[in-house]
Formats: sequence, structure tokens, C-alpha cells
Amino acid sequence: MKNICLIASGIAMISFACNRDSVCTDDLRMITVEISGDTLDEYYTVRNSNQDTIRHGQNVSPADIGSILVVLTDFYRDQIKNTESEFIFVGLIDDSIRVWEPYIIGADECHIYHVNGPTQIQVQ
Repeated sequence: MKNICLIASGIAMISFACNRDSVCTDDLRMITVEISGDTLDEYYTVRNSNQDTIRHGQNVSPADIGSILVVLTDFYRDQIKNTESEFIFVGLIDDSIRVWEPYIIGADECHIYHVNGPTQIQVQ
């Protein structure tokens, strides 16, 4: 009986190890940037290849957002799945562009991931 349990456990571990790349977690991943200095009135992210404009938190006043802003979330994963794509994070104050930062963001079968782009931006 002990050998059967050991064999069953071994098979289960091997099976999990072989399939772990296809098992997605339920957590929501996001790429964020910490903003310091002046407070942005508005911000959004643009995908360079097709000019998609992605807006986050449109029902929240920018003054209530704080210093951590969303560049992109897993909600956009299907559009870039199994690729990497260039995005521009844009921040405005009084309808004037004050932040224009490029990002490279990729996605696999489950989540987006940060390839390149700042994690902190000083707005002046």
C-alpha cells in the first residue's frame, strides 16, 4: 500500500510539473508607475501598433488616485498574447502633455509582464 501511495504521489508531481506552464493563476496582474512631483489631471496608455487608447480609473478623480498609476492590466492580455508590444504612457496637466514614456509589455497565455519602461517618473 505504501508503494502505491508513493507511485501515485510521484505521478501526480510529474503531471503537475509537466503542465505547470498551462495553469494560470486567478490574480490580476498590472504594470504600474509611481508618479512624483506635479499631479496629473489625466493619463492613459496608447498601443503604438494600432493606436488603441487604454484608460484606467475614469470614474476616479486624479487627485484621489495617488502616486501609483496603472499603465496596463491583464484585461488587455488577449490583444498581445504570446507577443511583446510597444506602448506609450501619456500624462496630462491642463490639457498639456507632461509625461510621454515608452514601455515594452508582453503577455503569455496567462498574464501581461513588464519588459522595459520606467517604474518611477518625476513630473515637473
